[in-house]
Amino acid sequence: MKINLLENNRIILIFIILLFIFINIFFFWVIKSEMKNQDLFIKFSLEKKISSLIEALRQNRINETIEMDKDLISFGFYDSDGTKIYSYKNAPENIITDFYLPSDDFFEKRNGIITLIRSIGPGGTFFFNPDMPRRMPHHMFNNPMMSRMMKFIYIQVKIENKRYLIIYSIIIELFLLTVFVIIIYFYRMNIMYRKNLEKQKELAKIGEISRTLAHEIKNPLGSIRLQTGYLKKVLPKKYSSELSIIDDEISRIKKLTEKIKEFLKDPIGSKEKIKIIDFINNIIKNYDYKIIFNFNENNYIINFDTDRLRSIIENIILNAIESSKEANTDSPVIINVIKEKDYIIISVLDSGIGLKTCDKEKLFDAFYTTKINGSGIGLAMVKRFIEASDGSVKIVQKKEGGVEVKLKVKSV
Repeated sequence: MKINLLENNRIILIFIILLFIFINIFFFWVIKSEMKNQDLFIKFSLEKKISSLIEALRQNRINETIEMDKDLISFGFYDSDGTKIYSYKNAPENIITDFYLPSDDFFEKRNGIITLIRSIGPGGTFFFNPDMPRRMPHHMFNNPMMSRMMKFIYIQVKIENKRYLIIYSIIIELFLLTVFVIIIYFYRMNIMYRKNLEKQKELAKIGEISRTLAHEIKNPLGSIRLQTGYLKKVLPKKYSSELSIIDDEISRIKKLTEKIKEFLKDPIGSKEKIKIIDFINNIIKNYDYKIIFNFNENNYIINFDTDRLRSIIENIILNAIESSKEANTDSPVIINVIKEKDYIIISVLDSGIGLKTCDKEKLFDAFYTTKINGSGIGLAMVKRFIEASDGSVKIVQKKEGGVEVKLKVKSV
């Protein structure tokens, strides 16, 4: 089931990525085609405008034609030597005609304006480009008759700036990217939800099995303890140490079954408003180890299940005390409570043995422990209960030794 689920998720993710790539390619192709069509349209309009102006010159109605053309910036008609025959607005008085570009129609767009010089008569198209060298070898006008027949048209036309295509393309690209990110986000959330759902189902099954086992184990343990008590009375005192070991192991098994039951129960429980400072103070009283409790205000309130919060705080404090004792240090355990925005941060610091590198990734795994008499349930339970109430737990290695456990719980 898990393999199929992961495989299906992988296929869906690959499909989404490929779809995004395809949409982008199609989108850029459409934009490129649109820009190409616009260029073709500009060329067509320019050719039509030039033809209209030439015809107007022939029919001696050039002024009327020019006045009707709102896109025309300047226009000039020149003889073969560049001398002005007719000019309109900013057309130059003379043009240099001793260089010629023997190519097909060529035009340049610059800041939304086309500047063009076209030869009329034998030859081809002449393009006026101010950035080109002003003098070039002359090789096209060896025939004097051809040179004298050549006329030139100078024209400057305003064209519609197509920057909006670029702006639209950026906006659409950002939109597509946003949609893609949102899809990936919800896709990942869906995967996490499905994984959590599978995990909850597995835990529910394990819970049923554990409750049954705990019940089945509890009865024989009770009988064994009764028999151990009886044996303590009838057997000589030299056997008391062996019987005490049996009694201790019975207590350990019973405690383990209780912890497993607690770990597998509903992690949220019945929430109620808790004054966290008073709550921690009541727990600290039960320990004979030196604990320093620091807080700025006394009115921090969280919404949490009392029993589960008690299990969390007791587990963290007990771990800190045991770690400090194992390191043979007299340093106290320090508890700090502060508020950061909408969260209460509870930090528990010790000067104990700290963490091993290999332990960091497994700290919150159920049944993983480095202690001889540990159950491996404590931190797993802390993480399960905290995260069920939209909180978090983090363990950080201190530079000077020991660890800092940070609990982050939503404030009321």
